[in-house]
Amino acid sequence: MLVVPSWTEAFPLVIPEAMAAGLPIVATRVGAIADFVIDGEDGFLVPVRDARALADRLCRLLEDEGLRRRISARVRARAPREFAIEVGCAKVAEVAWTTLGKKLKAEPDADCRKPL
Repeated sequence: MLVVPSWTEAFPLVIPEAMAAGLPIVATRVGAIADFVIDGEDGFLVPVRDARALADRLCRLLEDEGLRRRISARVRARAPREFAIEVGCAKVAEVAWTTLGKKLKAEPDADCRKPL
């Protein structure tokens, strides 16, 4: 399990990395964390500075092996589909292509490792 009790956060890469390793997440709902973690499915999101809610979710995961296993299987399968570098690169290329149109030299499905 990964616990991220941040008060502020921007774009915590530790979360998709932990998900790729099959770790359930317990984190505060700040910054982009809610973009990574689906509450109740990938782990739990708690309010900032709410120690009681954080402790409750930690205990729930520690006490329920079946829940941990289900979440672990889900995040391990989800991470490569949604957080792989190729997926992120394709999303950025698609936004750039849509925004800039014909000014780009490559299609959105182009190999992201090659320069435009």
